[in-house]
Formats: sequence, C-alpha cells, structure tokens
Amino acid sequence: MLAGHGATATLRDGNLEVRWPGVFGPNRYVIFAVYAGTAEGYGDVINHVVTQETSYKAPCAKLLNSLFLTVQAVDANGLSEVYQAELKL
Repeated sequence: MLAGHGATATLRDGNLEVRWPGVFGPNRYVIFAVYAGTAEGYGDVINHVVTQETSYKAPCAKLLNSLFLTVQAVDANGLSEVYQAELKL
C-alpha cells in the first residue's frame, strides 16, 4: 500500500542517490525493483536494480535536471505496488 510520501533524488559529484523510505507502507515489502531514466518508462540511468533497501546509489555521468523514477515493491506473497514520479534534481 502506498503511504503517501514522495521519493527524493540527489545528484552530487557524479553520484546519484534515490530514496523512497516513506513511499510504501511499513514492514510489508521484502524487495524493491528500481528503474530510473531520462523519460517516463526509461531505464537508461538505473535499469532493473533489485534491492531490499529503501535507497540506492549509483554513479551517473549524465547532466540531469530531472529523473523519472519507478519503484516496484514486492511482498513475500508476490503481491506488488508500483510508485512512479518525476523527481527534480
């Protein structure tokens, strides 16, 4: 269940960090699939990274003003929720 909080993204010294700690309800989800790109639906910045954390850091050589983020949260039963947003950097 989406909790109503937004994700954030920062680009500093060639490193991109995206964070989504309050986006999904607590303690339900076990993995997150993360995509980020220069346009909606793209994965040209972060392409299908799977993590158990609510943040992800990656090197980024592109000069970006905004980023389109998709995070799919999957629980232990295989049910999922998807969050999508355009984030200003």
